[in-house]
Amino acid sequence: MAALKYLKIVLQWIFIIATIGFLFYTLYINWEELKGYDFTISWGYFILSYLFLFVHFVLIALAWGLLLRALQKPGVPLLQALRIRTISDFARFIPGKFWFVMFRIRLCKKYNLSPAMIAVSALMEEFLNIFSTILLFIFVFIIVSHETLTSYALYVSLSLPLFFFLMHPLVFQWFIKLAAKLFKKEYVKSKIQYTYLLSLLSVFFLAWIILGFGFYLMSYAVYPMGIELFLPLTGVFAIAWAAGFLVIVLPGGLGLREAVLGYLLAFFFPVPIAILLSLLSRLWLISGEVLTAFVFRFIK
Repeated sequence: MAALKYLKIVLQWIFIIATIGFLFYTLYINWEELKGYDFTISWGYFILSYLFLFVHFVLIALAWGLLLRALQKPGVPLLQALRIRTISDFARFIPGKFWFVMFRIRLCKKYNLSPAMIAVSALMEEFLNIFSTILLFIFVFIIVSHETLTSYALYVSLSLPLFFFLMHPLVFQWFIKLAAKLFKKEYVKSKIQYTYLLSLLSVFFLAWIILGFGFYLMSYAVYPMGIELFLPLTGVFAIAWAAGFLVIVLPGGLGLREAVLGYLLAFFFPVPIAILLSLLSRLWLISGEVLTAFVFRFIK
């Protein structure tokens, strides 16, 4: 059993190294073209992009706090929810995806909340996060006509009825019962309303638009472009994040997210620029997470 677990970890890192290695190899073979670009980083735009990144993380954390409060009152004070959400997020980089749930349960222990309800709130948050990125991708490429990406968006839209069904509170009650059984805790019924979940979904949607503008500014700081690319960059960044998250065996979607983003950005930029921006996006996101967690670390 231990050998199988070790093999799984080895295979995960082989995939990650191979994928990132391929991206760097693509940069290498296009190095001469890349050197031809006159790169001058616009530090003002680059620093400004972190403001939008910070606001995104704050909105997501607040949405989780409101979700937990709706599931089981009194929930967690919203400032504490910001602290818990931003700190526990680093557990996503442990293979398996669900360690962050255990971390949140530990950090919420003093609030006497049901571990099952905390686990369900974290999973509901991820569901709404993914759902919002899919909605955003569809929304963008219905507004912005693109021969290939609009057709992708139409195919993705076929999944919408399933997502709206899974978001229904009656369906989530089943997950709460399952979580209570797994944690061997008493089942606590939630009175959360479908309309409330839809309102939270709109918060996630807004958070991703804000993050998309931050990504546009980060990209603009490296490779100036027209404002008309704001929406396309937002849409491809959101769906690339979702693709990386849905592959649960990769910590933080490492490697796959960059590969998908590089592929999609290549519809708008030369290949070496697309790969460069996809790799920079990982460093940008991680550094933004660190800065956000550092700010809220000192909240008592």
